[in-house]
Amino acid sequence: MTEKIGNKKTGEFLSGTEILIMVEQVVNSNLELKEMLDAITHIVAERLNKDTCTVYLIKPDTKVIYIEASKGLEKEAAGMVSLTPGEGVIGWVAQQLQPLGIEDIRKEPRFKKIALTGEGNFLSMLAVPISRDNEPLGVLTVQTIEPYMYSEEEINLLNIISHKISTAIKNAEFYKNFKIQVDELKTLNEIGKAITSILSIDKLLPYICEEVSKLFHAKGCILRLLEDDILQIKASYGLPDKIKQAMNLRIGEGIAGWVVQTGKPLLVDDVLKMPENLRVPVIEATSVLCVPLKIGERTIGTLGLYDKEDEWGTTTFTQADLDTLNTFASASSIAIENARLYRTEVEKERKILSLYWEVTQIKDYLESLIDNSADAIVVSDRDGSIISWNKGAEKIYGYAEEEVVGKFLPMVPYFLVQDEKNFINKIIQKETIKNIETIRQTKIGELIEVSLTLSPILDASGNVTAISGISRDISEKKRVEKELIRKNQELSRLFFINSVIRSTLDLEKLLRMVLTVVTMSDGLGFNRAVLFLVDETQNTVKGVMGVGPANAEEAGYIWLSLENKTLETIIEEIERGPLDKDSYLDRLSKNINITFSGDCIISRCVKEKRPFNIKDAKAEPQVNPIIIQQIGTEAFGVVPLITRDRAIGVILVDNLFTGKEIKDSDLQFIMGFTSHIASAIENAKLFEEVSLARAELDNIFESITDMVYFNDKDCNIKRVNQAVLKKIGKPAEEIIDKKCYEIFHGKDEPWDKCPHSRTIGTNKAFVEEVKDPFLGGTYVISSSPIFDSAGNLVGTVHISRDITELQALREELSVSQRMAALGEMAARVAHEIRNPLISVGGFARRLAKKVSGDVETYDYAKIIIEEVSRLERILKEILIFVKGSKIIKNKTNLNELLNNAINLIMPEIMERGNNLIADLPEQPIIVVVDADRIKEAILNIITNANQATDSGTIIVKARYEGKSAFMEISDNGCGIKQEELNRIFTPFFTTRPHGTGLGLAIAQRIVHEHGGRIDVESIWGGLREDDEDITAKGGGGTTFKIYLPLDEV
Repeated sequence: MTEKIGNKKTGEFLSGTEILIMVEQVVNSNLELKEMLDAITHIVAERLNKDTCTVYLIKPDTKVIYIEASKGLEKEAAGMVSLTPGEGVIGWVAQQLQPLGIEDIRKEPRFKKIALTGEGNFLSMLAVPISRDNEPLGVLTVQTIEPYMYSEEEINLLNIISHKISTAIKNAEFYKNFKIQVDELKTLNEIGKAITSILSIDKLLPYICEEVSKLFHAKGCILRLLEDDILQIKASYGLPDKIKQAMNLRIGEGIAGWVVQTGKPLLVDDVLKMPENLRVPVIEATSVLCVPLKIGERTIGTLGLYDKEDEWGTTTFTQADLDTLNTFASASSIAIENARLYRTEVEKERKILSLYWEVTQIKDYLESLIDNSADAIVVSDRDGSIISWNKGAEKIYGYAEEEVVGKFLPMVPYFLVQDEKNFINKIIQKETIKNIETIRQTKIGELIEVSLTLSPILDASGNVTAISGISRDISEKKRVEKELIRKNQELSRLFFINSVIRSTLDLEKLLRMVLTVVTMSDGLGFNRAVLFLVDETQNTVKGVMGVGPANAEEAGYIWLSLENKTLETIIEEIERGPLDKDSYLDRLSKNINITFSGDCIISRCVKEKRPFNIKDAKAEPQVNPIIIQQIGTEAFGVVPLITRDRAIGVILVDNLFTGKEIKDSDLQFIMGFTSHIASAIENAKLFEEVSLARAELDNIFESITDMVYFNDKDCNIKRVNQAVLKKIGKPAEEIIDKKCYEIFHGKDEPWDKCPHSRTIGTNKAFVEEVKDPFLGGTYVISSSPIFDSAGNLVGTVHISRDITELQALREELSVSQRMAALGEMAARVAHEIRNPLISVGGFARRLAKKVSGDVETYDYAKIIIEEVSRLERILKEILIFVKGSKIIKNKTNLNELLNNAINLIMPEIMERGNNLIADLPEQPIIVVVDADRIKEAILNIITNANQATDSGTIIVKARYEGKSAFMEISDNGCGIKQEELNRIFTPFFTTRPHGTGLGLAIAQRIVHEHGGRIDVESIWGGLREDDEDITAKGGGGTTFKIYLPLDEV
């Protein structure tokens, strides 16, 4: 057509048809919206011979009208010019949804000239609204330089073209949304791959925040983890550091606290409308999206986004955003948990990640299917007869366009025809049906699931002239959803299995739990499972446990009994209760013992570290006959248990009673967690060995007769053996965590004589002999340092041996050796001195008789006689102590013996002004002793008491006490100093200037010779006769307790 429209009626019709066909082709193309509108403006301007054609669009949120595409206006005006509804001719048309033709804009008061566009250079204008469902989408205009009167046909044609543009906008929106979904899936996939590959939590968390912010076009992101009931910010994006420190929340506090408390996601359009306690602190945000990070039912933190931004500025989050973020949060939760457990669960993590990659590959494959798919766009009339049929419909349904045009919707199955007619009636009433899921039938009769949107096509008068149907094949999506659910169930099972095998270190229970998981219906669902372990000492693979029925009857009984029990319940029963080891299959399994030398499937599984799927056990030559004979299996699968690149055993599974085929994928799934099982088994074995070794060490520790105890570096007692409890006389709870110097030395601060403080100070071991008055004895104490794995001192271990008796024996031996030497010397000295002394004494007595008249000379002679007598007594005591004398025992009344001794010494007692009280029973105390020797011992002790007392009292008591005759001699004299008390029985030790120091030593020897003992108690009370000017004083006192045995009476 070469003439302008309006010159010829026939030409107008042909031109309009051509234009509509060209516009329809553009609308049905795969061009972007901007490209389509540019093409349409060029077609309209050129085909209608107009100087300009412009498409104005309305921004959906701000309602501002802007130029999207134009042919003839200034290029820089596109996207720059903005009008509001009602402003100018364009605004009026958009507001009123009515076309407006202007012959001369100079006469049109509603026209608003915008210099930037150059539209004022054109005098005529035709503007028609672009709308959908009575909602304005924009305005389509044409202009000419000269004044021009637009015809009704031109107005109708532009109205039709505006509807086409409305359809193009709608298609573009569908395409855009579809592309956004695909892009989101791609981005989620890429992020999922990335976060599962980042094992450092310090890198992972910031990465998650940054990528999820970009994915959702959010202004910022906050990732919080729950630690000690506090939600701490672990990573963020778009937040200044100073804000991070002020935003740690408690559970229930703020939006994140609410999400953790309820375990539900939260979408907030306007935080100012939220209660004060749920508002976002510090951050100036309008829209917030927050979802929980969960591992199973346990919430570990939150992931929050704020202020979504699009091409027009800040907008709000949608429910689709919430669903997508929830999906992303699930993957992020697993990644975070994996990163947390990485150092201790490396091997387990590796297998889980392997499974994750497998899911990712499946997801990639599904996404590629989505990328290559196209929607079916079908236009039908009000009766359902097809008007147009695009390539997407051809691809989905298999019909070519010429096969379906003019026919009633051939892709609708017969059983849904009436439903489809009901939909058509609703569309004729100008309703829109969006995103319903329904069934469609392809040319070859295949039923497929589609997502369908039906909307009316209106003419210029608003009447429904046709129906637009957009359908998307979601059969693959549905399949993918089911597959993802299955994979999710598998991952959940893996997570549960991992938690189960970490719950016990008891090997028997662990093996039972593993095989139960393999055979339970809500576990892996195999009929039976047998576990083999490698015995490296015998070079064999031995059956150690079997779980499952032995025959069909038992299978029915077992499955019926487990009908209402969950896997968790069974595992809990195994963990808490005793193991049932009397299973018939269990007994049969333990009879299987296979060597490595042959090519049996079991040994190959161990050697090659890969699974085998045996479809027919009898036909497979590498199946050891003992397996068929013992457990009667017909088809089975075997999977190796691998840890640290070494196979330690095999799990055999079969479906003997259900006959269900074992797939290679089933065995691969088992392979996904066998490394965890193998590690757990090795750990359980190691735990058994460690427990046994610990028990042996504990037995040794408790049976050591020496005191053994452990201290930390602060002197706190951490462990003691039975010898300590026996020595201290307290239960362990009264000793543990107490200070060692309080318990062992009775002091308020570390004792300088204890080697513990030196060990702490020098990090070296010390062994010392310590005399401990608190424990009452002499001890050899060994103190050695204890270091942690880093070489830091953490405490000490002490071994304390009581050598009191050994020390006493040493001292007694030393005294004996000294006394032997002294006796030999004393005997020689006494022999040499005694004869001259007798001569001196004899001549002194003669001299005294001759000079009796000379008083002075007589006194001198008398002094000589007295001193000679004293020296003779000393020599006698020495000779008696050194040589001793023979003990001759007879029955003796102890009361009479005491009275005789008292009578002998009474003059000396009275001479010092002391008083003696004899508290003796009327009943005789009969003992078998050498009376003279015992009397000598008693006299020596009473003499010692008399010499330590001035004008005081001496009390002598006697009585039966158990199997001993008991004597007590006490005084209230000056007493004995504590530091001297242990030396009073030492020969020649004396505190008096004129004593020999042998009296008490002789008394002790006599008592010991009779099998008795002497105990001494004393309180120091004052001065005594340590020199010629000082006499003993009272205020103290000493008590001697003498025990003589009665065994021979």
